[in-house]
Amino acid sequence: MWAKSDIDLVLVTIDDKTFKEQTGALSLDADEVNVHAFTISRTQFRKTVEGSIHNSFMHSLLAKGRLLYTHDDSIAGLCERLVDIGERDTRLQLLGAATAALPAVYKARKWFVTRGDLSYTAL
Repeated sequence: MWAKSDIDLVLVTIDDKTFKEQTGALSLDADEVNVHAFTISRTQFRKTVEGSIHNSFMHSLLAKGRLLYTHDDSIAGLCERLVDIGERDTRLQLLGAATAALPAVYKARKWFVTRGDLSYTAL
């Protein structure tokens, strides 16, 4: 851990009608380390894992994490599948990156054509 690290703790709870369907969150401080803990029901966790776009923030948080304890084999199976990134998800992320780069490429081309300033264009 580095100086500004934190711990993200996901607690998957049982499916119970008395349990709120919304995700609960709590920030803790343990020995100068920030701990962000949140609870999520088993059904909501399954929906999140199966529906998350791989390479998204939630996918990254869950895929890079470590399963500490479970007595439900389906949760362990879901966690194992998180490391596989499908072709569709890769294409979606590449499309998003290319779309985000287009305005900068357009502006750089404009500056190169109109000003001929390669140094400014490279910025």
